[in-house]
Amino acid sequence: MLDKRSTAVLQVLLQAATFISVQELMKQFQVSRRTIYYDIEKINDWLCQQELEFVQYTYGKGFFLNDQAKDQVAKQFSHVMPSAYLSVEDRQIYVALMCILRGGKIGTQQLMDETEVSRNTVLQDIKDLKNKWAKKGISLTYSYKDGYEVKGSESDIRNLLYIHITELLSQHQEELLKRVMKADYEYSLIYNWLVECEDKLGMAFTDKMLTQLAYMLTCCIQRIGGKRYVDALITRKEELEKTRQYKALQEIESVLGFDFPPHEKHYLATVLLSAKVNVVNQADSDDWMRTIVKEMVSRFQAYACVVFEDRNRLEQNLYIHLKTAYYRLLYNIHLPNPMLSAIQTKYQDIVELTKKALLPLENSLQTRINEDEISYFALHFGGWMKKQEGRQKQKRIVIVCANGIGTSRMLQYQLEQLLTDAELIGPMTVRDYEQFKETYDLVITTTPLKKRMNVMLVNPILTDDEKQRLIDLVEPASSQLTTQAIMGIIKQHANIQDEPALLANLKLVIQQSKKMVREDKKPMLHEVLQEPFLQLTDSADDWKSAVRLAAKPLLNYEYIEPSYVEAMIKSVEQLGPYIVIAPKVALPHARPEQGVNRVGMSMLRLKEPVYFSTEKQHGAQLIIVLAATDNETHLKALSQLSMMLSENDNIDKLIAMNTKQEMLALIEAYSN
Repeated sequence: MLDKRSTAVLQVLLQAATFISVQELMKQFQVSRRTIYYDIEKINDWLCQQELEFVQYTYGKGFFLNDQAKDQVAKQFSHVMPSAYLSVEDRQIYVALMCILRGGKIGTQQLMDETEVSRNTVLQDIKDLKNKWAKKGISLTYSYKDGYEVKGSESDIRNLLYIHITELLSQHQEELLKRVMKADYEYSLIYNWLVECEDKLGMAFTDKMLTQLAYMLTCCIQRIGGKRYVDALITRKEELEKTRQYKALQEIESVLGFDFPPHEKHYLATVLLSAKVNVVNQADSDDWMRTIVKEMVSRFQAYACVVFEDRNRLEQNLYIHLKTAYYRLLYNIHLPNPMLSAIQTKYQDIVELTKKALLPLENSLQTRINEDEISYFALHFGGWMKKQEGRQKQKRIVIVCANGIGTSRMLQYQLEQLLTDAELIGPMTVRDYEQFKETYDLVITTTPLKKRMNVMLVNPILTDDEKQRLIDLVEPASSQLTTQAIMGIIKQHANIQDEPALLANLKLVIQQSKKMVREDKKPMLHEVLQEPFLQLTDSADDWKSAVRLAAKPLLNYEYIEPSYVEAMIKSVEQLGPYIVIAPKVALPHARPEQGVNRVGMSMLRLKEPVYFSTEKQHGAQLIIVLAATDNETHLKALSQLSMMLSENDNIDKLIAMNTKQEMLALIEAYSN
């Protein structure tokens, strides 16, 4: 029988548009070469049992399944339930869902039978769950008569359900979810109802959210059937009762054959309202939300020192996201982001700037925005950092993403940087792709597809291996010739120990050098704000004089042209004091094409403030000039500057300092 990892390996082979090397599989699954061969052997044993064609291997290229074999395997593979081998995390989620959904009827022996592990392992899982849940105010009790039972706020328990459902689906463990729920009929009814009522709701759910939502509603209905009702008071009930979502619940009551208690109907309406969507009804426009979105975009542009080329489209996408995020934040419905860790690691600078941009939303809701929601907003901002470029493209590539607008845009952004000679179509949903009739060369997707011709399955945030595979598939012949030419020269002058690895690295470097800004090329704060670029003086005649004085080191070292200084001044004259980004701090900047030669930064400290308007709050004593060459290279330094200025008293400390060495020590502390 296939275990979890071998099932995942087979899934990769099914979605691959080309050969998959042993090295790629080793890196993707973090296992040894021997383990990969063992998994392939296990897969081939299973294929033999199903009377299907084996996984093939070609020396120097890797493993593959031909298209006919893929179709045959997929039909059988859809019935495979990959639960024989479970990670500790997945097994504990399974145990947790059994206790929540079958509460009062589950004992230790049944958990052992279902998970196929020992009594000690089950008891350790229970102990771990108790410790995790105690932090959320949820307890797990046991009695000989009733078995295990989950106790606590019903709203908190349902949030836990939402988290676990999302985790299993993100790990492609839907079969495990079906097994623990034992509610295929109810799930199918609810899923079909959600599809049918999208038009009535005036929205289109994302592909993944449609599945998540159907499972969540099914679980909620199971809890309601067991008389486990929400206990939290739902605010703004009159507002909820006017929504299409609340009214649509009458239909599902009719389909299921029973009525929801009034407070449950309010709760289920909030679940529907908080579900991520791709499209909203334009007639349901909320002016206050659009105002907040405009403020958020303006703040991000000011803090990141960028100008979005298609601001209207960004604002519309953010508005669509906010329409549902608003209800999640208002009613404390937690929507986990499976990519949270990757986003925070790879796009830390954008996340930090996003936190500042979201302040108007936090003030409006009077609540702190959690890390998962911040990361969703960061996907929108990060995905819009690169402006579209018109050029003749060589290959047509369809992008399919089931995760939502922000994630789709981030994937598109990465592909635009990596595949500069391709025409990218989309992003589109799985349902849109199934109706897509145009010709294309390749499909890049974040979710498995029924059609597998010329399909490559990738992570929403591309790994280095995925980037290399894409380059191999898409890069034009001229680039191939370039890498081969360089390789030929290297062979003449050096002994090569690993030729395939060197060739792969050359391809990646050459392709990325065309367009992509590498993370390791983004300078840190102490690298751009060095001693020659710091100035300490008592006063300036006015804000224009202060800007000119602050920019002088950058001008002297030819980082900028005189035209850039005048452009900064003109920008304030036209747009107002938007560059005052914090009390006592101004960040003058202009567009890269207005006279920037190199990325750089300079700081002027004044003891007496200059004012960028007649308002007292627009006074500044720290004038920090930024010279950016594009929308990205400066972001790491800028996010570190932002963190430094956000810490209590640092602004006043900088103003009070009398030497550049003191300033440099503080700057160094935030440069990591």
